[in-house]
Amino acid sequence: MVKLRSTVFMLYFPITFTIAILNVWVKIIPNPNQMKADAEEYTKEELDGINLAKHAVKEFVSSLCNHLKSLHDYLHQVKKDKPL
Repeated sequence: MVKLRSTVFMLYFPITFTIAILNVWVKIIPNPNQMKADAEEYTKEELDGINLAKHAVKEFVSSLCNHLKSLHDYLHQVKKDKPL
């Protein structure tokens, strides 16, 4: 039972954490195709910052996918070695 609970936690936590972080990032990162609230264009520095933030989000999601794949492989190996 402890293995099952820890397995559920190891899968549940990264996914819910990622959803929460991505929801915050989606609200914070502006859309470069739209005008600012004060009807001005974005400067080059602001556009670079937006692109860097989007790249960071992609890297974060990619590393999370790699983590979940490793966890999935580990759980399959545990299941193969010691079936519940």
